[in-house]
Amino acid sequence: MILGITDVDSHFPLDYHVSNTVQSRNYHFRSLRRTEPLIDRDVATTIACGTVTSRIDYCNAVICGATAANVTRLRRTQSHLSRILCKTL
Repeated sequence: MILGITDVDSHFPLDYHVSNTVQSRNYHFRSLRRTEPLIDRDVATTIACGTVTSRIDYCNAVICGATAANVTRLRRTQSHLSRILCKTL
């Protein structure tokens, strides 16, 4: 692991790193959904940006080399977060 990137090998298209990132975000999604009734929307947005969105934005230069399937997985989890915050899910 180098600076939070868990898969720095040319033979692996960031599958392991994306899987770890998605798994971590899913944990934070569940936590956010459980605490959401207890906090207001601004606090929920701040928590989401601090814990989830920061992981999406971190090391974008490395992620740009990911396969289309991995990019789709990352986009799907970002969309999921948007639906949680907008209460459409």
